[in-house]
Amino acid sequence: MPFSCSSEFRVMVLGQVCAGRSVAGLARDLEMCESALYRRKRQGLVDRGLAPGVASGGGASLRAAGRRIMDLEAELAAVKRASELFAGDRVMRPKELCPIVGALGAEGRGRRAACRLLGVSASGFFCWRNRPTDPAPLTARQHLTRRVRATPPTTTTRRLTPANPVQQTGDTSKNGVRSVD
Repeated sequence: MPFSCSSEFRVMVLGQVCAGRSVAGLARDLEMCESALYRRKRQGLVDRGLAPGVASGGGASLRAAGRRIMDLEAELAAVKRASELFAGDRVMRPKELCPIVGALGAEGRGRRAACRLLGVSASGFFCWRNRPTDPAPLTARQHLTRRVRATPPTTTTRRLTPANPVQQTGDTSKNGVRSVD
């Protein structure tokens, strides 16, 4: 790992080199490599605008711009691939887009990025991906049977016992129950 020094030390060395001191003598006194001092001298001239090149602080912005360009290129490639996977020009529901998100993710584009790109919620995609698959579709009769069995009974029946039989004749009260004579 290269030796690093403080910014104050760099400024002091650059000041001595610019004042006219020889690079070879300064390198011998500071026990540094001459090439390092020449690089510092060159970068100092660039930072002051006296030589062409990228200033010391400009490298970070260039790296950030390069990362942004790479992200945009990856997104463009994902859009092109997604448009190939779409079935024509029809509008698709989000659940129909889930297989496309899965395909883009399998190709290494990133599932969350593909969800954002196609407008599918990430949680919806992951629920779709993790749901159990039915071995065979249910018929209408099977659906009705499941619904009937899952529905709790809504009415209660009244059990008649021999000790309290309801007679067919007699008056009815307000609630519709016949009274026993």
